[in-house]
Amino acid sequence: MLSKNIIVAFSLTMVGVALALSRGNVVAQSEYKIGVIDTQVAIESYNKPKDEFAEIEAKTEEYQKKIDKRADLNKAEQDRYNAEEDTMPEDELLALKDRILSDADEINLDLQRFQQDIDRKTNRLRSNVFEEVQAAVKAIASEENYHLVLEGRDTFPPNVLYYAVPLDITQKVVDRLNAEYE
Repeated sequence: MLSKNIIVAFSLTMVGVALALSRGNVVAQSEYKIGVIDTQVAIESYNKPKDEFAEIEAKTEEYQKKIDKRADLNKAEQDRYNAEEDTMPEDELLALKDRILSDADEINLDLQRFQQDIDRKTNRLRSNVFEEVQAAVKAIASEENYHLVLEGRDTFPPNVLYYAVPLDITQKVVDRLNAEYE
């Protein structure tokens, strides 16, 4: 009978140890620090890309004015061609038509080149800004001992279905980026 009691006591002790160990494991797991960031909000709130996109926009508007002026001159030449088509000597008429078409082609090529240049600059800026946001997230995660940082943007399909507001580190990232930019 004593051996049965010892076996029962030993079994109960083992169950107690297992429960204690599993409880300790739960406590250890709950000490993980998780953060969530809305990368799009961070990018939109970061002052550096705002300033750099404004510069690109200003250059675009300036260039567009130049293109519009050239297009207006070309249109005036087309109007002249149409008005004088019946009275102008044929060799002058052909030369004017060639110049109008050539100018229109040059305007279109210049516009395409400029658009490609703007696209390259914009893509480079977006890539650099994303890398800067990533670096800020990594720095904050390292400094504040985060174990995991997730993207919290409402996308479809969602990356994160739900998170509590205290997990959101977006503003920390934005503050860091803007402080480093200034």
